[in-house]
Amino acid sequence: TVKKSSADKNLGLLDIILGLQWTQNEIGAFGGDKNRVSIMGHSSGAQGVDQLAISPKTAGLFRQVIVMSGPVGMIELRRDANLNQSRTMAISAGCATEDLWNAGDSFEEILQCLRRKPVAELVNVQREIENTGQSFEGPMIDDADGVLPENSTALLRKRRPYQMLIGTTNREFRVAAMLVNSDGEISKPLLYIMCIFMAKTRGLKHPLAVGRACADDYSKRPSDIPDLVDDVLIYLPTYDSSEAMRAKKAVVYKYSFEYSKIGEAFLGKEASSVPGPFHAQDLVYVMGLHYNKFTPKDQQIRKVYSGVFADFVISGDPSPPTHREKWQPTDDRNNYFRIDFDDNM
Repeated sequence: TVKKSSADKNLGLLDIILGLQWTQNEIGAFGGDKNRVSIMGHSSGAQGVDQLAISPKTAGLFRQVIVMSGPVGMIELRRDANLNQSRTMAISAGCATEDLWNAGDSFEEILQCLRRKPVAELVNVQREIENTGQSFEGPMIDDADGVLPENSTALLRKRRPYQMLIGTTNREFRVAAMLVNSDGEISKPLLYIMCIFMAKTRGLKHPLAVGRACADDYSKRPSDIPDLVDDVLIYLPTYDSSEAMRAKKAVVYKYSFEYSKIGEAFLGKEASSVPGPFHAQDLVYVMGLHYNKFTPKDQQIRKVYSGVFADFVISGDPSPPTHREKWQPTDDRNNYFRIDFDDNM
C-alpha cells in the first residue's frame, strides 16, 4: 500500500522544472527569448520531455518539444513505482526490518535514518540492489497538486498544445527477433507469451485474449515479429503522444530515421555488422554520440540531419532548406517524414 510520507517524489523532473524556471528568469540576460524555449530529449530523456509536456506544473516554461525515440507511455506511470525497491533499500541500509516496514507506522523514522546516511553509502547499497536484478524506475504518479498527478493516458488528454517534432529510428531495439530462428521458424509459444506480456504492459483488461489475437496476427507476417516490442513500447506511444498533441490543434512533425549504412561512423566495426539504424544510432549525427570514423558522406549527413532539429528550434519548421518538397505536418493520414540518404548524396 502506498502511504503518505514526507519523501518528495519525481525529484528529477522537479530539478528540470527549476532549471526551466531559471531559464525563464535569466534567458534575456543572454540575448534569448523566453517565449521561444524548446526542450529536447532522446530515449529516457525524451520520456522526460514528454512528461514535462503533459505536466500541469510546466505551463509557460517552453514553447516547443522534441521527442526522440522515447515518448510518454513507453513506461506507464504508476503510483507504487519503486515501492519494493525502497523497502529493499531501507532494509539493506540498516534503517528497517521486514516487520518494521510491513507494520506501516514507522516510515518517517525510516526516512530520517536514510537521510542521515552518507550519500556514498546509499549509492553503494543501490548498486548492490540493482546487481540482484531490481532496478529503480523513473517518474511516478505523485500527489493531486504534483508534477504527474494522474497516469499518462489521462494527462495526455489534458495536455497543453506545443509545437512538436517527434520520431524514432525504424529498427530501435528489435528484441523480439529472438522469436524467429535463422531458418525463419517462429517459436509460437514464446510469441504468445510475449504478446501477453505486451498486453499487460499496455494495461489492457483482457491480456490473454489480446495475446492470442496478437500472436495470430504477427505469425501471419513473421518479418514484423522483430518489431513486436518496439511496436508496443515505442511506435504506438509515439502515435498516441502525437495524436494527443494534434487533438489540441498543435502543429506536429513526425519522422522515421531509416538510414541503414551508418557502418563505422558509429562505434566502429562492432556496430557495422548489426542491421540498423537501432536505438540511439542516429545520435552520432546529432550530438556525436559514439563518434568513430566519418566519411565525407557522414559529414554531410551530420550537417543535414542535425540541421533538421536546429531549424525546428529556430523557426518551428524542420524542413531541410535543400529539400525539394516542404516537410508537411502530420495530418489525419498519419503521414511522416522518412529520413534516408541515397548514394547520390
